[in-house]
Amino acid sequence: MRAPRAPLPVRRLGYAAVGTVAPAAAGRRATDAFSTTRALGLRPDDVVPDARRFTVGGDPDVRGGYLWGEDGPVALLVHGWGIDSSSMQALVPPLRALGYRVATFDAPGHGVAAGSQATMTQFTRATGAVLDALGDTFGEVRAVVAHSLGSIAAAGRSPRGPARPSGAWRCSPRPAR
Repeated sequence: MRAPRAPLPVRRLGYAAVGTVAPAAAGRRATDAFSTTRALGLRPDDVVPDARRFTVGGDPDVRGGYLWGEDGPVALLVHGWGIDSSSMQALVPPLRALGYRVATFDAPGHGVAAGSQATMTQFTRATGAVLDALGDTFGEVRAVVAHSLGSIAAAGRSPRGPARPSGAWRCSPRPAR
């Protein structure tokens, strides 16, 4: 079992103190803290068991994804940081009802993907590799629906050829009241 984390103000004070004395060490620790993708320590066995798998080549950080539907243009769902592809599963039925073949994947260090840390560069490259694989296999990725930092990854990697989506929806959580 993991030790409880210090409250955020205490952690910030600690980073500031260490940053004054040893800035390189503080920078490494802050980078490690930011790049940790499994803050809750959870790793599911199978994130989306009712979908079929598809393979992705060209990026060692992502080997495949999940696909619903046999026909129609592709809509790719991209989850946010620290969550996994199952967080986007509620969007599958409405997109299927609109005639889309729906795909998603677990970014590096998320869901069933290997590791517990990732960088935005890895997330972006993985998203691009998935877009390219879907474009190569199905000919067109018509839409990308992305959440939070997944939006940055999707926008940051312009796919080649037929994978270039003609539509994108970026969403974030509703602000707390």
